Order: sequence, then C-alpha cells, then structure tokens
Amino acid sequence: MGWDESAVLWLNHLIALKPQYFHAALFLSDVTPWILASAILVALWFAQGEQQAEQWDEEDEVYRHRLAVLTTLIGAVLAFAAARPLAFWTARPVPLTWMPLQAPIDPTVWAQVVEVFRQQHGAFPSDHAAFWGALTAGVWLVSRRWSGVVFLGVMFFSALRVALGYHYPTDMVAGFALGMMGLAIAFALRRKMSWLLNPLLMQVDARPHWAYALGLLILLDLSQRMAWFFGLLATWLGVYFPH
Repeated sequence: MGWDESAVLWLNHLIALKPQYFHAALFLSDVTPWILASAILVALWFAQGEQQAEQWDEEDEVYRHRLAVLTTLIGAVLAFAAARPLAFWTARPVPLTWMPLQAPIDPTVWAQVVEVFRQQHGAFPSDHAAFWGALTAGVWLVSRRWSGVVFLGVMFFSALRVALGYHYPTDMVAGFALGMMGLAIAFALRRKMSWLLNPLLMQVDARPHWAYALGLLILLDLSQRMAWFFGLLATWLGVYFPH
C-alpha cells in the first residue's frame, strides 16, 4: 500500500473517532466550500466600492477587483471543464469504493453513498480542487494575504474529502494545479478578452438590476457545483459527464 492510500486511511481514522466528527465532515465537504467560494467572489467584487471609474484602468481598484473576479470565474470554468473529462477518461477508482474505510453511520446510508460514487466519474483529478486552485490564484491577484487564508481553507476541505474516501491526496494536488493553470491561462488572455470583459463590466453599472440578477444565477449554479453549466455543455456538445 502506497503513501496515497495510507494518507486516506490515517485521515479517515481521525474523522471516524466519533460519529459527530464523521457527520461534520460529510456536511462540511459537500456544499459548504461552494457557498464560501460564492461569498469570497462577492466580497472581492465589492471590496473597493460599488462603482468603477469610467476609464478601464487597472489602477482603479474597483475595476481591478471586478476584473479579477471575472478572470477567476473564467479560469475556474476552464479548470473545472478540463477536470471532469480527465476524471472520466482516467477512471481512477474512488478510494471509498474499495478501501476498508471506517464510517460510523448507518451502514445502509453509507452503502448508498458508496454506490453513488461507483456510478460517477473517477477520482483523478479532483474537480473540487481544480475550482479551489483557480479561486486561490484569483484572490492572489488582488491580495497575497487573503490568498493565504483561502489556501488554508482549501487544505482543510481537501483533507476532509480525502478522509471520507472521495479522493486520494494526489487527486487533490493535481486538481489544485489544474485550477492554477486555468487561472494562469485566463489571466494571460485577459487583455485579449478586453473587447468582451470591459463592455460586460460597463453594463454592470449601466444596468445593475439585470447584471446582478445574472450574477445571482451564476452564484446559484456555483453553489450547485456548476450543474447548469454542465447541463448546457452536455446539450451543446452532446456529451454527458457525470456530475
């Protein structure tokens, strides 16, 4: 047994010490990170004010923060969209489907969880970590200190997902690296995409009611792990990747 599997067993032992720990891990590793990610993006958007200058200048802090949010979303979509098919094609077995993990909950409930993961895509790379990698790098664009705080949160949630047997540590590392690559690509292309991004940002101040209604829908989809996005992608490409 390699270090990857040993790490899964060790972390699993820690959360299985008490049923309360295990239930907390199940809750915190599911929707919580995505809701927190939405909150972070909203905080970044409004951190320097509610209206940007008329000129598109990165010296304007409001514009710089808003551009960072859009860049982060684009990078996250690129990373997430790459992670899903990679996991589907590599088909690495999810740890909980074959490893002797401890689960101090109703065996019937845990059996249902295991069965769900048997039918889903593989473990490598982690699409969750891919998104979190893009988010961490996106926050780094405007604040090194807060990027460090986000990174610590990513480490915590990653450890929970490993402890539950959803992923191996290498899945999380690979996903995080993929997310940073997605953000790097989006950042490198941001000036070439200014023809789209700048008018989009201008419409936020010109028509805030429509812009923030759309933003709310995007955040809702984010809290559902981009279910709508992948649904549209499946409709457009005719290819379904299990969500």
